[in-house]
Amino acid sequence: MRQFHELVFPGIVAAASGDKPGGTTYEVQRDDTLYEIARDYRDVSWQQIAAANGIRAPYTIHPGQELTIPAGKTSPSRPPARTVVDLSRLRAAAKTDPPKAGTPVSYAGTLVVELALVEDGLMERRYADGHFGSKSVHGYSLHQQRMGYRGTQPGGAADGIPGWDSLTDLGDRHGFTVVA
Repeated sequence: MRQFHELVFPGIVAAASGDKPGGTTYEVQRDDTLYEIARDYRDVSWQQIAAANGIRAPYTIHPGQELTIPAGKTSPSRPPARTVVDLSRLRAAAKTDPPKAGTPVSYAGTLVVELALVEDGLMERRYADGHFGSKSVHGYSLHQQRMGYRGTQPGGAADGIPGWDSLTDLGDRHGFTVVA
């Protein structure tokens, strides 16, 4: 059974390095993500799979869906653009009670960060919904604590509200760029 890695959101990892060749099809299984599927194929990124199948943000796939896996690149090309996460918008999302589950996401960057937290084992995949609710704040606090920050009370260095250094650390490891 596959665990998270990325619902299929930009920036967590640009290119895959699996051993299967592309140029085939794949049937989506329960809990699959574009990111995980791409990891199984040599030189195929999740972005290429999304583009080949007309999948757009929020990059949702469903069990039983048939995906075209494009052939991997055969020559060097320009690296894919990194996803940008706006720190001020993420902080605002983290400080706001999220809407109920199933409502539209107000800022897509929240899901990028949540998926990175899932990838790091700091929160469960089922809570990564793009709203940055209490489970996300808790997971982010654990990330801050791993970095050596202390003080989980509001305003503390590990309170779960993203800061520049902690978010940049997460972005560097998961392939997204942070802007103020």
